[in-house]
Amino acid sequence: MTKVPDNVVFYDGVCNLCNFTVQFVLKRDKKGNYLFAQIGGENYKKLIKKHPESLGVDSILFYQDNILYSKSSAALKILIGLNGVWRSLSVFWLIPLPIRDFIYDRIASNRYKIFGKTDSCMLPNSNMLNRLID
Repeated sequence: MTKVPDNVVFYDGVCNLCNFTVQFVLKRDKKGNYLFAQIGGENYKKLIKKHPESLGVDSILFYQDNILYSKSSAALKILIGLNGVWRSLSVFWLIPLPIRDFIYDRIASNRYKIFGKTDSCMLPNSNMLNRLID
């Protein structure tokens, strides 16, 4: 079994908020550090075998340096890795994890109501094609 690559953002392919987040990161990740994979794909299945505690997370996960981040920690790690002004968001690590994840969970559980849902996964644009993995 091949290893899951580093710096992978796992996202919900039918969630408009998740798709917006992927586009947001792509636009700001000038060095092309991040790869993207949908939750449920082959790399996700490999990873979840090692991290079954994240099986129920269906909004965003981030895999870096053999660590799988979920919820608010995933979002913060992704943003901080974009450098520039986004690195300043590292101050949110000072907020205790239960509080950060409580807020994250409220948004995640209502994301389809607030932001909508698509019938199918987004089609990758040319900027994303070489960074999309299964």
